[in-house]
Amino acid sequence: MVLKGRRVMALKQVSSGSEIDERLAALLTNANAVRAIASAVEGTIGPKGLDSMLVDRFGEVVITNDGITILTKMDVNHPAAKMVINTARAQEEAVGDGTTTATIMAGALLAEGVNQAVKGVPVTRIIEGIRAGVAKAVECMEAKSRRVRGVNDPVLEQVALIAGREHKDIADLVVRAARMARSAARSSRSRRSSCRTR
Repeated sequence: MVLKGRRVMALKQVSSGSEIDERLAALLTNANAVRAIASAVEGTIGPKGLDSMLVDRFGEVVITNDGITILTKMDVNHPAAKMVINTARAQEEAVGDGTTTATIMAGALLAEGVNQAVKGVPVTRIIEGIRAGVAKAVECMEAKSRRVRGVNDPVLEQVALIAGREHKDIADLVVRAARMARSAARSSRSRRSSCRTR
């Protein structure tokens, strides 16, 4: 196959036992490790997500549906799996949420990348395709997103209802807490400004 004036060998054209086959085997091993990590948390995603029961080597039991808890309790040695867990940790530290989504997306992207590599698509083209797909996804999300315009916005109540697993009482508590926090912040600011003017 020729791509931009360079000869590129498709994976299918290479006989077994070659360097390309070894790379493909390593790629498949990495993909399987990441898929195992993603499978461990994918059942917990969303408001209808299931709880997972974890038992450590000492017999201690943890029941949770929190992706980062599940991932950090895992005893993992594979480098690719560790990288996905570190990505989830970084997501947790940066945003405080989205660890399960990040893990599942990493698993899905890697699985599709492997499928394309097995078909003979050059890795650079796969990476270009993923980047284009991510850019398009961000564009679509930005077009459909709605800004929450304060604690009285009905969108906040919808978000709280989803986050509270569709329990209206929990959603109401979250919205009430947000309104109380806003009131407390305003009171604190007004007290500080009155202290400065004295």
